[in-house]
Amino acid sequence: LFNQTNPSGDVLESSLYRSLIVICIGCGAATAVKRIILSNVMGKRLVVNYGEQLEQLMEDLLIVSKIASLSKRVEKGSIRLGDNDIGMRASDFDSQDGSSTVTHPSGQAQRLGSFSNYQSWRRNDVIMNQLEEWDEPESQRENLDRKKVTIAHLLHFRRALTFIDAEFPFSEAFGSAKTRALCVESSQKIFERLEGGDEVITFDAFIPLATDVDGNIDRKKMRAIWKLLGPSRKGTLTKLEFVKSIDNIYKRLRTLIASIESSSQIEQNYENIVNALHYAFLFLGGLAILGEDVRSLVASF
Repeated sequence: LFNQTNPSGDVLESSLYRSLIVICIGCGAATAVKRIILSNVMGKRLVVNYGEQLEQLMEDLLIVSKIASLSKRVEKGSIRLGDNDIGMRASDFDSQDGSSTVTHPSGQAQRLGSFSNYQSWRRNDVIMNQLEEWDEPESQRENLDRKKVTIAHLLHFRRALTFIDAEFPFSEAFGSAKTRALCVESSQKIFERLEGGDEVITFDAFIPLATDVDGNIDRKKMRAIWKLLGPSRKGTLTKLEFVKSIDNIYKRLRTLIASIESSSQIEQNYENIVNALHYAFLFLGGLAILGEDVRSLVASF
């Protein structure tokens, strides 16, 4: 079968074959490392720039999804609003006493907070109402800590981004929010389930969202809902105000997605430059392994 004119060959033992194997393995490994580094560096930059905005947006989306679920329960009759009304108003969230929960016994209206002297609290409440709203600034140390992004943060960021860029970013209970018109339509349906023909919603309707099994109302959760929906000082919310609140979240959502996509487009251009240099070095490295004079080739350019 094999003779001088038809030799068996020595491809597997040839130096050229070994060189090609080294080149293939080296190119694959170098490209994998390059992709990991680029994905890590550019992804972390996105997390640093937009991670906090996305986190706040996800918290608001979670609140809206809970409101949507509450409206479904009201529609099915599994819960009735108004049983635990305590007449919440804006002044109930202005005090800085530090208490986190309040228990509302059945049939007894109580304000949020734990005070030994009610009159003293009301005087403080009047003063707080006359002051402009102000949020405590975050320390620079906390901001720096947030920039220590890990791979887990990057994966969570991408998963959250995939979740909000979908047809049901507020949850399926809320309805479709693929477009602004659909979002407004879904918001109106939720309001109509909650208002029960009164054309307004009292803020007490959202108490079940912050009440635990022991009947304690979480003050922080109620304040977050209040800040999100922005009812009147008396604690009432019209359909227009409710829809505007949801619409503001929708606009923040679409603006954030557009900003991330724009930033990703810029980083894609950087990646293209890195790719060109990367494959150029791989090409020259392959020629060097094959024994070519790479210096002369580069000098000719």
